Amino acid sequence: MVRNHSGAQASDYRWMLLVLLVCIEAFVVLRWSHLSEIALANGDDIEYHNLAVNLIQSHRFSAAAGPPFELTASKPPGYPLFLAFAYSISGYSFAFLRVCQFTLLAAASVLLYATAKEVVDKQSALITGLWCATYPAFWGMALRHMTEILSVFLMTAFVWLLTRAMRQSSLPSLDYSSVGIALAASVLVRASFALLLLPTAALLVRNDERGFRGRRRPLLFLVLSFCLAVAPWIARNTIQTHAFIPLGTSSGMSLYTSVMQYKGVLSGKMDFHDWQHWLPQASMILSRASVAVKPGNYDQHLMAEVQEDKEFKLEAIHQLRSLTLLQLLRSVPTRLAGFWGVADFSPLAMTRFHRVVQFHYAFTVILILTGIYLSRSNLRQHLCFWLVPVYLMALHSIFHSETRYSLPARQFLFLYVGVALSTAISWIGSLSVRRRSATQCSARYPGVNDGHVRETSVISEGRLQRAADSTTGTEKT
Repeated sequence: MVRNHSGAQASDYRWMLLVLLVCIEAFVVLRWSHLSEIALANGDDIEYHNLAVNLIQSHRFSAAAGPPFELTASKPPGYPLFLAFAYSISGYSFAFLRVCQFTLLAAASVLLYATAKEVVDKQSALITGLWCATYPAFWGMALRHMTEILSVFLMTAFVWLLTRAMRQSSLPSLDYSSVGIALAASVLVRASFALLLLPTAALLVRNDERGFRGRRRPLLFLVLSFCLAVAPWIARNTIQTHAFIPLGTSSGMSLYTSVMQYKGVLSGKMDFHDWQHWLPQASMILSRASVAVKPGNYDQHLMAEVQEDKEFKLEAIHQLRSLTLLQLLRSVPTRLAGFWGVADFSPLAMTRFHRVVQFHYAFTVILILTGIYLSRSNLRQHLCFWLVPVYLMALHSIFHSETRYSLPARQFLFLYVGVALSTAISWIGSLSVRRRSATQCSARYPGVNDGHVRETSVISEGRLQRAADSTTGTEKT
């Protein structure tokens, strides 16, 4: 599955190139392009900002812009805590937050390079890290108050720890516990990663020749570390809502939106026009949600969220009954295209720069497909890199799909960009060596074309070799 590293290895400082590249990128984007203090973009940005500000000022998990600060359970606490940490250090500076997110992008690129070295050569791994560091969607999201960059970093750290846990180790329980903690941190940032625990455990069992029996204790540590890390948030939601709300109250809305995507009412990428079309339908569903709570109670908004989640689930079931098989099959290609589509979330998306992003995206897709073909005999060694992309694609075939939801998985597919470009570089290098040798032969045999030169040189070398052999045989005689 992964290479077994034993013995001392020479120090590798290529990761510094990745850090330097992201530093230059951050300077160009934040300082030179004057994008460090741009305003909040949309509803999610504002909601995360309010959650962080209220955590600092009122110590309540509330997205309200002013008092009373009603509690909410619509978002996990991971990203608001990250924002609150950045705000408490910098005094609510957006520029400092974006520097922190570019730092996370640099760390993700370094970890991706370290992980890729386990399965491919260093040149391919370096190109993989470089592609991650310069991917337009990543630095575009680094300017937003959104979970994507933090999720990219946490998912890359998770896969890096997973590859280490798959080696033969003297402390497998510790390695498995670190994997569980990294996955739990990802879940507390984005709840959709919760079910990733199951394929992770299956992959670890498959990697061990002894099967489940040989890994019972480490797997127990994996599950316990994961559950202990997410248990406080689950307990908080259960106590506050008087119902079992594991990680958030948005699953019903996501299921309803997914059904409407399958029916062709909404597209698979959920852009601005889709949300404008979705809003009137959602308002009709929300109007049916009624909660009997005391006026002025801090739990009023929280209980309303729980009831709205139930209404969305009921409406999703009702719409699912009228969904035909033809609608389902017809929507799959457009849904996948929207999920893996062009992800231009930068402030320059409405300018000519968007055309550059489109060309970059098309070039990336071609390189990924080429790299997969070139690596077709080694795909079993790359299962760690396929774990997150396949999981997210399967998950969002049930829950609703957005283009940005695929961002925490895209860096793992850049492995095949590295393979394709590394193969092209090696081929160009070998071609230049052949041309140089042909030029040297042409200098020895002027007036003769390259084909004749190669043929003549081969014949001459053969004759010289036979003459040497005959001379050696005569001397022995």
